[in-house]
Amino acid sequence: MNKSLIYILCFIFYKNVTAQTNTHQSEYINDVIESMVSHFEDTLCEYYNIDKESSHIAIAKFVEDSSKSFKRFDGFDKLINKKSKALLANSKKELDQYVWITHKKRRHRATPYLKSYSELEPLALKELDSNTVRYLKYLETKDKFITINYFDKFSKNIIRNVYNQDIEDLILTFRETPDSGPSLVATALKNLTPLDFQNKAIKTFIAFELYYSLLNLQSTYE
Repeated sequence: MNKSLIYILCFIFYKNVTAQTNTHQSEYINDVIESMVSHFEDTLCEYYNIDKESSHIAIAKFVEDSSKSFKRFDGFDKLINKKSKALLANSKKELDQYVWITHKKRRHRATPYLKSYSELEPLALKELDSNTVRYLKYLETKDKFITINYFDKFSKNIIRNVYNQDIEDLILTFRETPDSGPSLVATALKNLTPLDFQNKAIKTFIAFELYYSLLNLQSTYE
């Protein structure tokens, strides 16, 4: 067997192994996400006393309730349980960079021109007023916290499968804005139809944006 043929066979073997590894990794990531979304549905159905088969009704109610409060709706603490905390903790490891990135990384990708306080040169700092300095220092306190990655595969998969222009626009807006408020997001989702709330990708978007991201924020300050 000549060397060229050996190289070709080795290359083909390497490509097959890599493809299988990527497939298994993708399937595992999808399983983690689906288990989190399923638990989100279970939790809401129990809270609103609705059968799991009609989980889209519970999600619609959750969105409506979330839109009424600036930060989160009053019953949010009743939606937190050991399993939701465990799923979130596991996702921080298994979905790192896929779903979760640091605020600093999100800010740099959304607004690369906006630097935190310690990143500025001394001469630039002298030109800033006190309000700007306070804001930049505030941004820096959040740099190590994690937030949802709306730049890569996770968001692209949602956009590809939601079939809803409003949510696509929201995600594209998140890519340009380092911060987003849950009530504003919920208000933007109020016009979704019952059929929209049955969409798997929309359920995933709502589960992470209005539930797990808030759960993560709460656990960060505990």
